[in-house]
Amino acid sequence: MFRDSIDAGCDSIELGDDFDDELARKMAEKHIVADMTLAHTKYWETTELEATQGKYNRVMLQKASLPRLMKAGVKITFGTDAGAGPDHGDQASEFKYLVDYGMTPAQSLHAATVVASELLGWQDRIGTIEKGKFADIVAVSGNPLDAITEMTRVKFVMKGGEVVRNDLK
Repeated sequence: MFRDSIDAGCDSIELGDDFDDELARKMAEKHIVADMTLAHTKYWETTELEATQGKYNRVMLQKASLPRLMKAGVKITFGTDAGAGPDHGDQASEFKYLVDYGMTPAQSLHAATVVASELLGWQDRIGTIEKGKFADIVAVSGNPLDAITEMTRVKFVMKGGEVVRNDLK
């Protein structure tokens, strides 16, 4: 399904689901980033299983593809379909699926920050906490490296250098 886009040398594959070893290798060679958008696909899992009498769903394809992409060296970015999808307001659930399907918590955080900023071409402005970069920061009360679901329980938000939420007081 994605072969033509990969052969053409696109920058990223969005809503990716089914990648064999050859596609993963080509993506790595061409530095094409994968955006799996796992939470969005998970939302449709039951509907897809019902429609195919339990034979098919994109979740099973993504569970097999994510480790394959990682093994090939494909960069994975954190993605949601929140603008139009059912996961609007619940984007942080993507962390859990990235980890459930094969990433470490640190890799999932890296996907949401550094890799996402590189894909946008904004790595000089966002993606890491450094002097001169935009100061949009969230904090949680637990350690997301121990439990990535902590990212769904944001307690502090700084946007543009201004604190807009602080439940840590």
